[in-house]
Amino acid sequence: MPQLLNQALEVISQLSETDQEHIAALILQEVETLRKQQELEKQAGYAQAQAFLQRIAKIRESIPKEEWQKLPSDASKNVDHYLYGSPKED
Repeated sequence: MPQLLNQALEVISQLSETDQEHIAALILQEVETLRKQQELEKQAGYAQAQAFLQRIAKIRESIPKEEWQKLPSDASKNVDHYLYGSPKED
């Protein structure tokens, strides 16, 4: 447990039970707020990724089929060959 948290717990333990309950409620509320914020950020990231993938799909669909057929079937394996002219891998 972080040192600061240990120090806070030590100070809180010296308070009345009512004050301890109040502080515990505040901490739990803050933790829940953080969790919700993290979930919203995660969802926003997911939405951005989905939007990006949809744009890629739209671009892919705009390329005629005959152009796709011109691509080498081993392009992923030999990308360095096709980009930089290095020897092909078998």
